[in-house]
Amino acid sequence: MRIFQPTSNFQQFVFDDVIVDCENFRVQKGGEPRDLTPRAFDVLLFLVENHGRVVEKQELFENVWKERFVSDNALTRSIREVRHAIGDNADTPRYIETVPRRGYRFVAAVSVRELSRESVSPEATINVHALPFETQKGADSNKRPQLSWQQRRRPSLRYLALICGFIVILVVASWLLLKPNKPVAPADRPVIVRSAQITTWTGLDVFPTLAPDGNTVAYSSDHNGRFEIYVRALIPGARENQLTSDGQQNLEPSWSPDGKWIAYYSQNRGGIWIMPAGGGVARQLVTFGSRPAWSRDGSRIAFQSDGLSDISAGSTVGPASTIWTVAARGGDPYLVTHPGNPMGGHGSPTWSSDGKQIAFVANSVSSSVIWAVSPTGTELRRVTFDKRDYFDPAYSPDGRNLLVVSGGVWRIPLSPAGEVAGAPEQIANPGLAQVRHLSFSADGKRIVSSLIRQTGNLWSVSVAKTSSERSGLAAPFVEDTSQRKTTPMFSSDGSKVAYSVFIAGGVGSVWTVGANGQDRRQLTTDPSTMVGWMPDGNQLITISYLENGQFLTTTPADTGMKRIISKLTLQYPFCRLSPDGKMIAFNAYAGSSVNLWLYSIDSGTVRQLTFDKELLGFPAWSPDGKWIAAELKRNDDTFVALVPVDGGAPVQLNSDRGQSWTGSWSPDGDKIAYAGSRNGVWNIWWISRSTRKQAQVTNYSKPNSFVRYPTWSPRGDKIVYEYSELTGNIWMADLK
Repeated sequence: MRIFQPTSNFQQFVFDDVIVDCENFRVQKGGEPRDLTPRAFDVLLFLVENHGRVVEKQELFENVWKERFVSDNALTRSIREVRHAIGDNADTPRYIETVPRRGYRFVAAVSVRELSRESVSPEATINVHALPFETQKGADSNKRPQLSWQQRRRPSLRYLALICGFIVILVVASWLLLKPNKPVAPADRPVIVRSAQITTWTGLDVFPTLAPDGNTVAYSSDHNGRFEIYVRALIPGARENQLTSDGQQNLEPSWSPDGKWIAYYSQNRGGIWIMPAGGGVARQLVTFGSRPAWSRDGSRIAFQSDGLSDISAGSTVGPASTIWTVAARGGDPYLVTHPGNPMGGHGSPTWSSDGKQIAFVANSVSSSVIWAVSPTGTELRRVTFDKRDYFDPAYSPDGRNLLVVSGGVWRIPLSPAGEVAGAPEQIANPGLAQVRHLSFSADGKRIVSSLIRQTGNLWSVSVAKTSSERSGLAAPFVEDTSQRKTTPMFSSDGSKVAYSVFIAGGVGSVWTVGANGQDRRQLTTDPSTMVGWMPDGNQLITISYLENGQFLTTTPADTGMKRIISKLTLQYPFCRLSPDGKMIAFNAYAGSSVNLWLYSIDSGTVRQLTFDKELLGFPAWSPDGKWIAAELKRNDDTFVALVPVDGGAPVQLNSDRGQSWTGSWSPDGDKIAYAGSRNGVWNIWWISRSTRKQAQVTNYSKPNSFVRYPTWSPRGDKIVYEYSELTGNIWMADLK
């Protein structure tokens, strides 16, 4: 839980058709007032402020009642009164979930309207914001603030993965500005004079770039079933014009400083392309790379060597990606950064206003850090030092700040020499939506961004036990869609599925559900990641992240009584337990490559299993424990590979262009289910180890959707996987 700062604004919490008015102590549902006793109102407000986490009964007693002796019946009566007022049901909760023997959790998506007391004119409505908040990554949610609860008026809440309402979007567009917490001179503080949603497409509009004069925006959209480049004037009633139409998945447009050209990335044809901003023939600058960024004088374009593997908001570069530049008129590209220096794949370059620095992201398996380097590859220095992961750096045109994305938007103050002048501070938090791809006008008076929302669920598809061919239509596996559910794993007997539920800003929790999609239960309350099921089909091995470190733990699915096996001293990203429960395969970063390692649970020793020069990771054990299926990366494509556990050369199974991300094995140990992207569209596939035959199991066609982590039932009758869709639009804010 966070400390709330006093504010001169007053707030309203909004969820569904319910409004909680903090200033006037009123609740409205469907526009009509609902009666609540003062105590019940305080209970509701406290739960809403601590949205997304379990609130213990004792915590409610201490912060709401503030009396030494309070019976559980008093709390139960207040909860019953609140549920009646907001239209909730204890058996099928939409808002307040009972956590047996512990307390309650508010599970609905919440936004916050902050209304300025001084806002009295129609022009002042821009000061009305709807800010959903989330837990800061790494923050200890168990530490209590020193302020009394009545003094806390500006909460931060963790989000659940529901679709964000348009009211959330408005505030982010307004708050994508430099708004330092410390007092500054009024002349230095940007003021929002207007904000607007630019596009309204129900699919995905993404990667906006502003023309230098700030009057036109270019972006990618999936209007026609493929991503193409569009441009639109920023005036009321303007229509968008399609710039590309070749169906080659054209993404990441970048406007030249003179406004005459647009560079972009073609996913299917590969490399960086450039075309006239008014339309015309495109020409290829380089045959590899993506994320083009123009220098301020327009003479060169920086880019990352890796292509775009997928369009999800969490997409990152591969471990061997580096930063390059190329002359805008063409010529040989120039290598700026080198593999492994700094550690991680290098991507998302952006030029400083004076052209003397290129900021970029270095992404490893376990961290994402911002660095800066000169265009010649010298003067390499680290920009971010905290444990937060950062993406999408963008220099402000005046050179005073570097904006970065990490759930919300953060500002890194810079000195006149371009050096870091202070710690990052958060200036916007979109909650359920994710701000990405910031772009300034040349004068710094306008900024655009894409706001991306992800909705998804666990799905399942029936397959024949003998042939493994699809025998039914794909359908949702569980009914609840309020949180992102991912990495499903069947128990060894096929009776249960464990999966992770991720909360914004941190590691999620582990849940289980029956093989029929019923009887969902939360297994862990501490931040945890799954490792795998023990052979008995009841105990689940997890890594728990506690205050005093990370621990390997085992938790029986029937009792939930966690037991610590050992304390872990190293990072173990993407772990998978062997079928006999004795070994853990995991990814490890070394220099500019990711490889598979093995950890012995009994001895605590580790050994390297593969020695690939690029990426060979994300393990999936065969049922007999003799093989590991893994993801093999070569340039912009990934493939399914087999790795013998006892040693030997890996074997590449397929050679399809696109992505092949391993999931799990069929019960007979012959087929491997994987998430495959072909021509920018994701589906579930399998490939036979013995015959190399491949089969497509699902028939999705939307370029703004993806599938992940297929798990094959040991009973051989179904595959469960994550399915998600991304939607988003372009937003703009004018500054003065």
